[in-house]
Amino acid sequence: MREFSKSLFTIILQKSNYITQSIKLLLLIFTLFSGIIYYSLSLKKCLLSSYYMTHINLKTMLENSIVKKHYYLLTNKYNEYKNFGYINQLVKLRAELLQIFNNVKDINLILYDQNGKMIFSNFNLNIQGHYYEQQVLTSNEIDSLLSHQEIFYNIKNRLISIFPIFYENNAKPSFFLKIFQEYNTSYITIYNLFLIFISLLLIILVLIMYYLNTSNTRILAKQHKTNIELQQVKEVLEQENRNKLKFFASVTHELRTPLNAVIGFAELIRTIDDTQYKEYADEIHNAGIHLLSLINDVLDFSKAESSSLTVEKTKFNLNKIIDSCLNMLAPKLKVTGISLKKEIPPKQLLITADPKRMKQVIINLLSNSIKFTPKNGLIRMVLKENIEKNLLIMEFHDNGIGIMQQDIYKVMSVFGQADSGYRNEGTGIGLPLSKKLVELMGGTFEIKSESNYGTTIILNFFYEEQTCEDSMNF
Repeated sequence: MREFSKSLFTIILQKSNYITQSIKLLLLIFTLFSGIIYYSLSLKKCLLSSYYMTHINLKTMLENSIVKKHYYLLTNKYNEYKNFGYINQLVKLRAELLQIFNNVKDINLILYDQNGKMIFSNFNLNIQGHYYEQQVLTSNEIDSLLSHQEIFYNIKNRLISIFPIFYENNAKPSFFLKIFQEYNTSYITIYNLFLIFISLLLIILVLIMYYLNTSNTRILAKQHKTNIELQQVKEVLEQENRNKLKFFASVTHELRTPLNAVIGFAELIRTIDDTQYKEYADEIHNAGIHLLSLINDVLDFSKAESSSLTVEKTKFNLNKIIDSCLNMLAPKLKVTGISLKKEIPPKQLLITADPKRMKQVIINLLSNSIKFTPKNGLIRMVLKENIEKNLLIMEFHDNGIGIMQQDIYKVMSVFGQADSGYRNEGTGIGLPLSKKLVELMGGTFEIKSESNYGTTIILNFFYEEQTCEDSMNF
């Protein structure tokens, strides 16, 4: 049924306009009602055919039994009317006929001689008068019967059959048999009502599914149009983003050249034995280094967004990288009064990664912790070993302002910052860029934080526990 409905709606709803679909729907409804009428007529025809067959069988039984057995009585009754033996036989014949016909429900019979005169009838005397006109054979009926024709017709709910009955091989009919049968059409009516109900139900179902399919088609068409528009908007935004990244890359390249010159001249001035100039040179140098770091981050970010950022993995001594980073951040820690506690195993560790990018990640994460940790706060850098998995775990803990759970996704998105109300410098690309670099080096990046309780960042890297004689020094 489901497959039929699906096929039906495919035919109705296949590429056509509203008028064509409506015509198809009306044709479907017309076909359903035509089917009801056809099945109703077919049912009535089958019913009448079964009755006709019953009448024919009844006529054949009479012709082969009663007529053959009592032919003499039936044809000579008027000649020997005063013969009591003959009368007794007639009484027995009538009783035999009544016994046979009473077993057949709702059927009345009249037996006529060849002149159309009634010989026998099993009609009830109370209703016999109501059928008087139908009990008499007309001249046309007699002519048809004499020409060996059988007559079938029905009046209202009454079926009438008239047969010629032959005795043995006589060419002319010896008797005529007329059969009346009442039939009840109530169950045909009930069946028709059932068919109408089923058809109406099917039509309602068709209309509902037609409406749903039409609505779905409209929704899908609208959605398809919306998807196309969204795709176009997406392509425009992607192109704008590519242009923006290209602009960032161009600007950073243009800024790096003069900035390197400023830093170089600041370093030269620092060599002059003048305390005041040396302080100015230190300020210029530190500001230049900071600005260069920001420019490098922006450049790396633009490369990461365009999937052109690469790393050069090699085996190196992680201890030296950490010491270098801590030395670079020492002045900032001194100014803020923040303590940085290093918890590292007392041995040299080899790690396979990009030493330059590793240094960049550590500086970014520690600088971020310093930024959001209050004065005289504490930052812990912890290194752990997982011997079974050959992993080196780097953890950065601070007791700063922390991040609310719902804001973590913001700080990990490009240019995103948490709505903490805490005002501080920052571009919003430090954490996303660090995460990207860690993943490019084959590590994992995880952040845990709670508002007012600080932040923890966990990095996992593959490492080899051995001496560093053949490693690169940085």
